Parts: sequence; structure tokens; C-alpha cells
Amino acid sequence: PTATMLGKYLTTKTVQTDSMEPVIRVNRQANIIQKDIRVSNGIIHKIDYVLTPNPYTVGQMIEALPDNYSIFKSVMESSHMVDTLSDNVASGDWYTVFLQSNASFATVGITSRDSLIGKMKIAQPDYAGDTTALIDMYARYHVMPRLAYVADLSQSSSELTLAPNQVITLKTDKDSLIVNEY
Repeated sequence: PTATMLGKYLTTKTVQTDSMEPVIRVNRQANIIQKDIRVSNGIIHKIDYVLTPNPYTVGQMIEALPDNYSIFKSVMESSHMVDTLSDNVASGDWYTVFLQSNASFATVGITSRDSLIGKMKIAQPDYAGDTTALIDMYARYHVMPRLAYVADLSQSSSELTLAPNQVITLKTDKDSLIVNEY
């Protein structure tokens, strides 16, 4: 729950090796090979690989999305949300984004940015005459203003988004996390 001295977070997970021995993996990169070495001012854990922080911002990762995310990427770029998610590095702001692939859009009949706007005009009639506001609202609704791993989300029933007065709901069902079931 605490950032490193670089202001980055490390993740850990217990995994089984080929010999079926459990090991703790750090950032999906390195295994702890010797843990809990006590020293006078802290603890040392020896690892078997060099940890490298991700140099990209959330906005840069969205810009690098492959073609099967073109609708979502287009919305995030045209709303300038990509800029927001790229520019705030120095401020220490953290974001969690819910990405949608073109295939997930297709399950509800959305095949382009324009068809998304058409659905949004029906869902948000107060903004039907303002395409820019609809796109901005949609983009902001997919961004949470905090760092949240799936484990964090599974402990929450709702989360605020960057869209004014808009929340997403969360529900854990067996091994799945369901977003906005209601």
C-alpha cells in the first residue's frame, strides 16, 4: 500500500515454480530467492531479476493500444483525456482506467465512435445536442482518480470516476469482478 522511494508501487504474488515450490514474484518480473534479511535499519529481500519500473503514463499506454481498441482510443484522444492521463506525472496523481476493446463494444451493437455517440445520445438525452460533452463524459466515466488494483476493487462496492457525480459499481462473483451489473 506504500510507494517506493521512487514513488512507484511494487506488486507481489505467490506463484508455483516448475518444481511446484511456492515463490513470491515481485512486479511479475523477479522471484524473491531469500526473504526477510534483517539489517539495522530495515529488511532486505534478495531477488533473481532486475526490476524495471514502467516508464509510461496511463495516457501513453492508451496511445499505444493496438487496433482492436481503436474506438476507446479515439474517444480518449478526442476528449483530451489522454493528455490529462499523460501530463500529471509530476503531481503524483494516480489513475485507474477501464479499457474497452472493440469486441466488447460490438456486444452491444457499437461498431464505431459514431455509433457510440448515437447510443450516448439516447442514454444521456440532456447532452444529446453536445457531442463534445458526451464524449468527454464517456471518457471521464472510465477513469478513477486513484490507483486501484483488482484486489482493491474487489473490496469496494462503488468507486468515484472523473465524471462529475458518477460512480461505477463493483461486485465480486466467485473469481470474477463485475463492473456495473445494475
